[in-house]
Amino acid sequence: MSVKSTIEHLARTVEDLGIPGLRVDQDTLSFDEPVALACIDCDRLESIQGDLERLVHRVSPGGMIFFADYNSLDSRRAFLDAWVVAHPEFRVLEAGESLVVQRRAREATQDHAALWADPASVQGRWTERAQLAADMVSPGSSVLDIGAGGMAVRRLLHPACRYTPSDFVQRSEDCIVADLNAGQFPPGRWDVVTMLGVLEYIQEPAAVLTRIGAAAPRLVMSYCCRKGASIAYRRKLTWVNDFTPDELDVLLRQTGWRMERAVELKRLPTFTEVLLSCTRDGASETA
Repeated sequence: MSVKSTIEHLARTVEDLGIPGLRVDQDTLSFDEPVALACIDCDRLESIQGDLERLVHRVSPGGMIFFADYNSLDSRRAFLDAWVVAHPEFRVLEAGESLVVQRRAREATQDHAALWADPASVQGRWTERAQLAADMVSPGSSVLDIGAGGMAVRRLLHPACRYTPSDFVQRSEDCIVADLNAGQFPPGRWDVVTMLGVLEYIQEPAAVLTRIGAAAPRLVMSYCCRKGASIAYRRKLTWVNDFTPDELDVLLRQTGWRMERAVELKRLPTFTEVLLSCTRDGASETA
């Protein structure tokens, strides 16, 4: 059963049983009990704004809000996207025809940590991307692999390269533990930093890119650029920033990076994933 059909079934059940869940289709709410489920009528922007203002603090941990016809709501979708960004205490369960959000039982950072601490989340995926990234690194280079995960880059680099993994959990004995969202960064200098599938999860991407520039003259990174998809869809994937290709280029230049090469890895209706080879201004691409 899909999230949408499950929510609709629960909404009918809640309504039939008189449980304190709510189908919001009026401009006023008349009770103060915690809300387990709310289905919000999205006919008018003003009613969405008013309903959310009155409702948001009443939704209990694990409680859900269902917005019908989200994908065809024009300015109302833009408002809901902005609301999702402003309320990270809600995680996005679905962002297609409908939008479904759920109040977290713990901080978003704890959910993120639990996801990526699971070894199953980083095994057996993205090998092609890692191979293309390794091919962009010159033999003999020292490499810092940020967000090393399953460390596919280590296996694919030229044997003469010197590899250092880093992640926010201990992936191996030689892995440097550093949580970029907590302001941590591995100490040292390298010839190249690789950072694959990481920037989407960074709260302060400009600060991290600047810090990488102090650690290495070259950067090989991937990023899934926003392309037509709603912001809520990206939050469903637990991504926390939303750069278009042009905005990503501006970000790199503002943080002292010059894009030397770009390879399109994946093109979907919702995003385009690119692999970039970048150098610091004034640095040689073959450094």
